[in-house]
Amino acid sequence: MIRMGILSANKNGADSAPTIGKFKELSITHQSLSPESLTGDQTINTATEIANTTDGLYIELPHPDMNLIRQAIRRSNHLFLKAPPMLSTHEIEALISLENEAGCISQIFIPHLFRSKNLKLVGQLETPALFNFRLAPIPAMDSRELLMHNLLCLVVLEKSSFRKAEVIVLDGRSQVSVLDVRLSFSSGTIAHISFTNQFKANQSVLEIFQKNKPMHVCQLPPLNRPELAASEKNALRQFILAVNRKPAILVSLNELLQARCIFSEIEEKLTISESTLLE
Repeated sequence: MIRMGILSANKNGADSAPTIGKFKELSITHQSLSPESLTGDQTINTATEIANTTDGLYIELPHPDMNLIRQAIRRSNHLFLKAPPMLSTHEIEALISLENEAGCISQIFIPHLFRSKNLKLVGQLETPALFNFRLAPIPAMDSRELLMHNLLCLVVLEKSSFRKAEVIVLDGRSQVSVLDVRLSFSSGTIAHISFTNQFKANQSVLEIFQKNKPMHVCQLPPLNRPELAASEKNALRQFILAVNRKPAILVSLNELLQARCIFSEIEEKLTISESTLLE
C-alpha cells in the first residue's frame, strides 16, 4: 500500500481524491487543499509535514516550484505532478541528482500521452520516424505550457537524444501567428511542429510516419472531464507500477530535462528574432 498525501489548489479535491481512491494500492492519508492562499514558504512547510508521514505526494498545483519538489524528494516521497513544472535545466538536473540518491519515482501527468490509444504507441514505435504536430492554441492553457506538454509527449515517444532545432516564426500582431519548428534527434528522427492560431483546437493532431508502417494519427484536442479522468487513471496505474519497481511508462524528470533543453533552444531562437509568440 502506498500512502499518498495530496497538495492541491482545488478547494474540494474533486479533481484528485476520487481518481486516487479507485486504486487499492493507494491510500489517501493526508490532504491539504487550496494552498493558493498560502505563501511560498507555507506551501513548502505544508508539503514537508505531509511528506514526513507518507510514501508519495500528489501535487495538483499549476507550476510547482523547485523548492517544493526538492523538499518532497528529500523526504523520500514519490511524486505525481498534475502539471509539468516550468524549471530551468540546472534546477531539473539538481532534482534528478537528488531523486537518484533518494530512490524516488516521479510521474508528470500529460493528458494526451496517457490516453489509452496513445499510450499503446509508447515502446512500439521504430526509429527513425517522422513526427508531425499540428497545434492550435487552447484557451485554458498558455502557449508555453502547451508547447511543453507536446515536447514531453515527443521525447517519451522518441527516446533518443535531441540534436538541434530550426525555428521559423511569423509573429502576426494583427491576425496570423505561426511557430514552425523542425527538431532532429540522434536516431535520425525528425519532428515538425506547426503551432498557429489559424488552426482550431479540435484540429490539433500528431501524425507519426515510420518506414513500411501505416501512419499513426493521435488526436490532440482539449479533453473533456471524463477523458481527463480516464487518462489520469492510466498515469496513476503506471506510477504505481514504477513505485513497485515494475516496468512502467513514466514522464519523469529525465524526460522533463530533455523537453526543457528543446524548449530553451526554441526560446533562444525566438528571442533572437524578437518574437513575442510564447509570451
